[in-house]
Amino acid sequence: MPAELSRRTLLTGLTLGSVGLLSGCGEGGFGGTVPRIPVVRGDVAAPLAFAPGPPTSSRVRYGGSVVTGWTSEPVDGFDPAVAWDPAGWEAVTSLLFTPLLQFAGQSGGAAPSAAAALPEISDDGLTYTLRLRPDVRFHNGRPVTAEDYIWSWTRVLDPALESWAASYLYPIEGAIEVNNGKARSLSGLRALDEHSLQIRLTTPSITFTDVLCQPYMAALAKESTDPVKAPIGTGPFKVASYDENGQKSVFTRNEHYFWTGTPLLDRVTYRWGIAADMQYLQLGKDYLDVLGEGLPVSLGPVVNSQPGARQNLVVDIPVQGTAWLAFNYNKRELRDPAVRRALNQAVDRAELTRLAYGSMLPWGLPFPENLPDYHRTAQPFTQDTEAARKVLSGLRLELLTSGDDPWNLLCQVLQQQLLEVGVTVTISTMSDAAFSSATQDKQGDIYPSEWYIVIDSALDLASNCFASDGSSNYTGYANPALDALLADAATRPTTADSNTVLARAEEALVADPPGLFIASLEFMALRHPRVQDYSMRGETGSYYDRMWV
Repeated sequence: MPAELSRRTLLTGLTLGSVGLLSGCGEGGFGGTVPRIPVVRGDVAAPLAFAPGPPTSSRVRYGGSVVTGWTSEPVDGFDPAVAWDPAGWEAVTSLLFTPLLQFAGQSGGAAPSAAAALPEISDDGLTYTLRLRPDVRFHNGRPVTAEDYIWSWTRVLDPALESWAASYLYPIEGAIEVNNGKARSLSGLRALDEHSLQIRLTTPSITFTDVLCQPYMAALAKESTDPVKAPIGTGPFKVASYDENGQKSVFTRNEHYFWTGTPLLDRVTYRWGIAADMQYLQLGKDYLDVLGEGLPVSLGPVVNSQPGARQNLVVDIPVQGTAWLAFNYNKRELRDPAVRRALNQAVDRAELTRLAYGSMLPWGLPFPENLPDYHRTAQPFTQDTEAARKVLSGLRLELLTSGDDPWNLLCQVLQQQLLEVGVTVTISTMSDAAFSSATQDKQGDIYPSEWYIVIDSALDLASNCFASDGSSNYTGYANPALDALLADAATRPTTADSNTVLARAEEALVADPPGLFIASLEFMALRHPRVQDYSMRGETGSYYDRMWV
């Protein structure tokens, strides 16, 4: 997801007064004062099977509830076709919808969920046949059929909906025509019977199985009268209420959930409109159980200085994400690959990422550092100020930023580091909305960008951000050789084959860099000690189906 779509929305820095207030919220501040739904059953054996995801304990408890805090109301609510902001994305992935496949383990690939098995794929890689579990029901109790998936996927492609996820369905035959308004039905979808679905692709796609894990590929009941605030899905929880004035939404157990014995909780409540510093205070005072956006970077020094808080509250979550400064090709000097390589040699990444307090690790390559099943051949950029100065001296750049934490500090240090090699940087700080508009309109010269990979391949990052026709390529970067490699990687028959080609693509991105590569991203989740079996993945959010108190 691009920076404005990231599930970890970076929060504004705190005043000195706020930091001082928080410093008194140490290990002794986590006592219980706010009543919760009682746990109705003591320790019992865990269900025989959970939906695919991270491992769980052998003993659990049923009943109880948790409250999750967010800074903002979900922008597009809980519609699986359009939800993208942190609260909305987590709700559609972890609470309200269960797609045909889900990611296994903490970092594994696709596994069956609402489907009875992984898809049967034809030898030419173009036809997928999926057998659906017959016990899957919507929140209202109606059985889910193959026709529900055909309707739901066609809806994602409806041009009137303007779903950001539409392009992920483009491999399906007829998808582009539907999205362009030239057809009303997907020629590549066919219901063989109530519980069998056949999908025809126009070209083989190594990532399509992972696309089937996404919430926009789950079934939405066509009788949903309000898919934004009260969608009828298939997930472990359903919407009980959505209160805009009260700034909260309540989700209750789905009694029709097909993963028998789950969820363990009776209720989940989202509360929004809570500033980062207040979220941390409310976690300490027992008003919140989970911080949806994790540890605010601005609070890193506070939490890290309190051993009790760090140990009891923080859960380190591995994610696949990167941060870089995108180069705008409207700037004549930035069309020169030698200039862009020199900019990558100009900075001290370790000094920069220290300001992110654990949310970033220094990294001089475009793809995340710890990609699974990936043999890297590209060499990371490292600092070489003398070589950079010879190329860059006299260069002037405008750096656009929204001023969000930690970029408010990183941009200032970048300005100083680049000045040391003769580059004068002017920082233009603007609102989030203005920043989004400015970057999409190709204003400024360089700007911060981040991406979390939500399918199990670096293609998700490279095809969206660096391909000439990438949906999030706002810079004008175009590299025909890279485009050819990405197209090749997308059609390879196995992940290993695809990753071999992607390693060559990463080499091409080093030779012709589209940005100044800064860091691999990390995520530090925050949850109250009463919450047990807390887990999450960067692609989804907190796993509420296996959480207990």
